[in-house]
Amino acid sequence: MMAFDDWRRAGGVLAALTCALAACAASSAAAVARQDVAPSDESALSPEARLAQAQRRLDQSFFELAQKSFEQVAEAYPLAAALGAAQCLVERGLPRDALARLEVLPGSVARDANWHTLRARCQRELGDYDAALDAWRAALALDAGNVEARARSADLLSYLGRRDEAIAVLRPLAAIAADALPDDPFVRVHAARGRLLLLSLEPTEDIAERTTEVLHAVLQPAMRSSDRRRWIATLASAELLASKHNRVEARGDYETVIKLNPRVADAYVGLAGLDAAAEKPDAARAQVLKALEMCPGHAAALLRLAAIRLSEGAIDDARGAVARVLETNPRDLDALALAAGIEYEAEQPELAEQRLREAASVNPRSARVNATVASCLLQQRHFRRAEELLAQAVEFEPHIAELKVALADIWLLRGQEDRARAVLKESRLADPFNERVVNMLNMLYGLEAMKRIETEHFVLRYSGEQDALLEQFVPDWLERTHDEIVAVFGHAPARRTLVEIFPSYGQLAIRLSGRPWVATVGASSGPVVVMRSPNPKSGAVFEWPDVLRHEYVHTVTLDMSGDFVPRWLTEGLACSHQLAPSAWTDLVRIADDLRARRLLTLRRINGAFLGAEGTDGGPRAYTQARLMVDFLRATWGDEIIPRLLREFARLEREARVLKEVLALDQDAFDARFAEWCTAQLRRAGLKVEPYPPEAELTARVAVDEKDAAARGMLAALRRIHGDVEAARRLSDQALVLDPRQPDAVLTAALLPPVKSEEPETPQDVELRLEEAFTFSRPLLSLCADDPVALWCVADLALHTDRDEFAADVCEQILRIAPRCTSAMAALARAHLSVLDYELAYPYLRDWIRQEPHNAEALDRLVTICQEQNEPARAVAWMERLVRLEPFNIDHHERLAQLYVAAHDDSSALRPLQVVVQQRPESESGWALLADVYDRLGRRDDAVKAAERAVAINADSPAQRILAGEPR
Repeated sequence: MMAFDDWRRAGGVLAALTCALAACAASSAAAVARQDVAPSDESALSPEARLAQAQRRLDQSFFELAQKSFEQVAEAYPLAAALGAAQCLVERGLPRDALARLEVLPGSVARDANWHTLRARCQRELGDYDAALDAWRAALALDAGNVEARARSADLLSYLGRRDEAIAVLRPLAAIAADALPDDPFVRVHAARGRLLLLSLEPTEDIAERTTEVLHAVLQPAMRSSDRRRWIATLASAELLASKHNRVEARGDYETVIKLNPRVADAYVGLAGLDAAAEKPDAARAQVLKALEMCPGHAAALLRLAAIRLSEGAIDDARGAVARVLETNPRDLDALALAAGIEYEAEQPELAEQRLREAASVNPRSARVNATVASCLLQQRHFRRAEELLAQAVEFEPHIAELKVALADIWLLRGQEDRARAVLKESRLADPFNERVVNMLNMLYGLEAMKRIETEHFVLRYSGEQDALLEQFVPDWLERTHDEIVAVFGHAPARRTLVEIFPSYGQLAIRLSGRPWVATVGASSGPVVVMRSPNPKSGAVFEWPDVLRHEYVHTVTLDMSGDFVPRWLTEGLACSHQLAPSAWTDLVRIADDLRARRLLTLRRINGAFLGAEGTDGGPRAYTQARLMVDFLRATWGDEIIPRLLREFARLEREARVLKEVLALDQDAFDARFAEWCTAQLRRAGLKVEPYPPEAELTARVAVDEKDAAARGMLAALRRIHGDVEAARRLSDQALVLDPRQPDAVLTAALLPPVKSEEPETPQDVELRLEEAFTFSRPLLSLCADDPVALWCVADLALHTDRDEFAADVCEQILRIAPRCTSAMAALARAHLSVLDYELAYPYLRDWIRQEPHNAEALDRLVTICQEQNEPARAVAWMERLVRLEPFNIDHHERLAQLYVAAHDDSSALRPLQVVVQQRPESESGWALLADVYDRLGRRDDAVKAAERAVAINADSPAQRILAGEPR
């Protein structure tokens, strides 16, 4: 065991500078302590004061200022100045310059451990790993207690796959009692990192206790100290907490670091990691950019930025960020791995394999490389290749729990739940802090308790207690969907598809991500389809039949293409097989994109699904993908879809498939689709003529300040791009110049009202709507052929009780745009309000054709059919409503009554049995059931049902049956 004195003097570079300061006179030190980080007059400072000032600037991350101060004392303190200046250069992301600064020192420094330590760090960051290890060995030979040299060299050995050597280097560090370490935050941080590394390399049964000991016994004393560098320990604490999945406390510590020293790039990178894990890419990007402001060459920040941009589909941006890292260190394993992932995403497998070979030349058994590439492949849904890489990573480094968790993720997505459960149990022992492991194990235990039904093509799981009603609807719907989808694609998955319906949002989220949040009600990974229950108890009411249909199309297309189908194609196909056509509002959004010349290209659309195009990028991508599928079918015939999917399985690259199957490159595809889309939306009655480019309009305004038309069109473009404030400002300017400028009037009418600081009274709302109607009314003549403009007026007319006026406008809209569901709904409601069922029916029918899962329209159609004494038609509509909302027991009772009215007592039994099962206290349900049994000649059953009804209400009409009275 090393002596205490060895550790006290082992603070690395910062300790060397502290030793130099100790030589200063006490009076000088006191004077220096009163100096600011950037004093107004530096010329009056003594050399020792300048050195202290440099140290203070370094402590607070003013690296350029600190470097200048260190250079100013180079003559008086050559070693301390060189070490300090080099440290500043390293922290600025300039390791090559730092190494050059160290090399100019005289040969006598070869006996200084700190010189070797810093030199090794520079060499590592430049990728000269062998030289770095030699330098750290030299440092330890001179000073066996150099904590930094020991921790950093072990880390590099682990990085290179030399686990046993890393353990040997770290053992002396683990033998030192925490209270034997000096108070220096720098020493304690490296001691903590070394101990944590040893625990990860050699997991023990008491790993949780030993990790907690590092946090409390090693780091906490430094965090509580008055040392101005205590932020270093707080940063290490944040990193430890983050690595152990304690995101709340980790965020608190990162924020504390920033309060202590707002120029610590690592803190912003850490926050970016937390935001990325919470699926907040915009927040993560903002934190990364702050880090890069502090240190433009910060490798971790650049790699985090690259990962964010890759997840959003911005391949060129991601590639550029990684290139900046590799420019400094061409042997950086994380950068090489991410570069490989980027090239796989870019459909350049040859380049990806080259990057992997480069990584293998550094460490042929690097689990981190495999894990990074697998993560990129999973983003593209290339599950099989990702599984291979992760399985190999676990073989390389079986002690790393997170690798096993990632592998379990894939097995869960592939329906191999037993394998996932086994590896998660192993992971829990190795990493007891991992909440995802706990969440997923609990979810799997919950799955075992769920009811299981097997059909010919599906294995269905659901909550037998809460969601028992689903058994009457889901299996038949799944089998019907299977037959229809397989007939279209000419392909059936070889294995039965696992369908799991979870009774809560949190359980679904954990099933998908291991975390209790996810922005979806359903998902498919191919062999597995998961969905949240449509039971109102789960907080969700949605079109579950279309969700299952959509997700099963993913199952078929992923299986048929070997998982290599591009996201736009599988999403477009899934959307195109939903029962409803593209929603009117979605078509309006695409028409806006055409007018703004921002239709998504093939190179951008996949990223849009993941947030690369802003908050509206996802909805735009789904609608456009569906239209792209329609374009494929309209241009090349229905048979083109199966052919494309088969070719994706064979070629695995979008560009090659398009070239071979369609004889188009990506740019040509984009151009032809835009032309086709323009014609389709124009035929639907929408305005699609593109505005002039913004640059052209801006130039027009610059030349002529009174060009109202240019300002109006700029306002329209800004609204389409989501810049509400700019759109409002430009439309106001245009209206001052020309109160009837069409684009300005329409833009102002479409923008949301300005938020008032005071809450609005009903009178305020009434006045605002009245003013809005008066303002928008000129659109009837200014934009008489634009259904969007006309609906603005009709909608405001409805809100200001001008129902007849609104109906006239809606009739005009439907003559231009027959698919405008808003106008259909308004006219249907208008006719129903005056009980004119004959006129209401066609609008409701057309409305339900556009929105097949609209519960309101279905309910109104049932009512009309009842009023018109058409029970058979009423039953047909009611069956659809019951299927849409199976947990609404009133729907079941109403359906039963309709069957009775249609003289179909046998069919009435099913919904009535649901009613009495779910509402055993329902006297009307038991009484109606008794009547039905009686008419069917089932006397015993009729008596039992009548007894239940009479027990609830002695005056029940079911008394007739008990009394034996005739029907």
